[in-house]
Amino acid sequence: MYQKSRAIECTRVIPELIKNNEVKRAYLLYGEEAYLVRQNYNKLLEFLMPDMDTMNYNVFEGDKINIEAVTDLADTMPFFKDYRVIVIENSGLFAKGGEALAEYIKKASDTVKFIFVEQNVDARSALYKAVNDTGVVVNYVRQDESTLATWIKGRIVKEGKSVQNSVVAFFVQRVGDDMLLLQNELEKLLTYCIDNDEITINDVKAVTNVTLEDKIFDMIEAVSKKDRKTTMMLYHDLLALKEPPVKILALLQAEFKRLFLIKEQLNLGRYGNQIADATGLKEFVVKKRMPIVGKYEKNEVADIFHKLIDADEAYKSGNISDVMAVETVLFEITETDGKKYFS
Repeated sequence: MYQKSRAIECTRVIPELIKNNEVKRAYLLYGEEAYLVRQNYNKLLEFLMPDMDTMNYNVFEGDKINIEAVTDLADTMPFFKDYRVIVIENSGLFAKGGEALAEYIKKASDTVKFIFVEQNVDARSALYKAVNDTGVVVNYVRQDESTLATWIKGRIVKEGKSVQNSVVAFFVQRVGDDMLLLQNELEKLLTYCIDNDEITINDVKAVTNVTLEDKIFDMIEAVSKKDRKTTMMLYHDLLALKEPPVKILALLQAEFKRLFLIKEQLNLGRYGNQIADATGLKEFVVKKRMPIVGKYEKNEVADIFHKLIDADEAYKSGNISDVMAVETVLFEITETDGKKYFS
């Protein structure tokens, strides 16, 4: 629950400041959700500099910024305005080298406002502490599935179309939880369905790209059903697409490791967000794999994972080709009588 409330809260900080007409000396916007960082940066810039007066608006970008040039500019009185706005992007100064600017910001005049937009931030840094003490720091984390679903459905309804909650959930599972990618795929979906009143799962399938990870997921679904025919068909489809067998094997190993972690947490009595928090997996990743996990006991998942490891070792030892190593282990894990091909 903590992650969810923090995610929702971070989206409200800048809009609340704007609503209350609060101007701070410094702002730091950062985090893994680039879409929200950029969206709120644009809102903040429009609030602080509504006419985009280039005489009082300056941008510094990259890790080669001259701090003295920044402070000299900050000391320059704004031209017929209450303050000038200095934007600093992707400087790396919140990891190292920001001490001098931190000291400056602590004593800066009210005639300058700083906006920092960063990817990597160390909360222990002097610059982070200076901005936090004199202004506002917002970490834009990835949003949970229910928040994303509400956002997506709102966009669709705004376009005068209807959509079932299950379709929205499928869309998120298909695309992932990156809001910029979701935004781009949603625009494609709305364009594709421009003449439709309702958006369906078939529409989502028609528009969204099928990734290698999607095909691997389809494989583990087929494996969980002991559906050898579908499993082998998917494998040969990937070979036809020139995917290396060793890469396919590595992805299968990664999937069964995820299944093992989820199963382990289920056995401890945890569900949903609790599993996501405990394993470090995304909520939608956990939710998508729950039906598969339910088909196995914990020891069965571990056994399949170790069979995949054995197949990798058999190939690397030169006993079998990479193509045959994967094909053989796929036969083994779709067996119903427990045959073992690698020892």
